[in-house]
Amino acid sequence: MQLSFVNDYSPKYATYLPTLKRLTNKTFKHLKITGNYVVELNFVNNQTIQKMNREYRHIDKPTDVLSFAFLEREKGEVAIKSKEPQILGEIIISIDKIKAQAKEFNHSFSYELAYLYLHGLLHLLGYDHVHNEREAKKMFQLEDTILVGEKL
Repeated sequence: MQLSFVNDYSPKYATYLPTLKRLTNKTFKHLKITGNYVVELNFVNNQTIQKMNREYRHIDKPTDVLSFAFLEREKGEVAIKSKEPQILGEIIISIDKIKAQAKEFNHSFSYELAYLYLHGLLHLLGYDHVHNEREAKKMFQLEDTILVGEKL
C-alpha cells in the first residue's frame, strides 16, 4: 500500500502521513484487503473543495472530504489483476473544514483528520452512507472500530 501525497495547502501537514498510512494498513488488514494499491491524498482549502463539490456533485458549498474511486466497476465488468500498483482513488480533504469541525466537535486536529481520511478511504473501498441506511450504519460502525485505540 502506498500513500501518494499532493499538497496544495501547506507542507507542514505531511507530518501526518505516517499516521494516515498506519490507518490505511489497519483498515486493509481489518477488511482482509490484499494487493498493491495507491491512495492519492490532497489537502486543499474551502474555496478549492467548494469548486470541486460544485463541479462533481452539483452542491455549491464547501465539504470536508471528497473521494474519487478509480477502481469502481460497473456490473459485469472484470477486475484487473496485476502485481503493479493500482491507483485505488483520490481523497481530497479541506484543512479549513478539519480545523472548524475539530473545534465544533471538541476533537483534536489529528483526530478529525484521521476520521475524514478514513471516511474517504472507505468510500474508495465501496462503502456508501448516502444511498442506503443499512450501509450507512455499517460504514459508521466500521469507522468507529478502526479508530478505536488510535493515538490521535
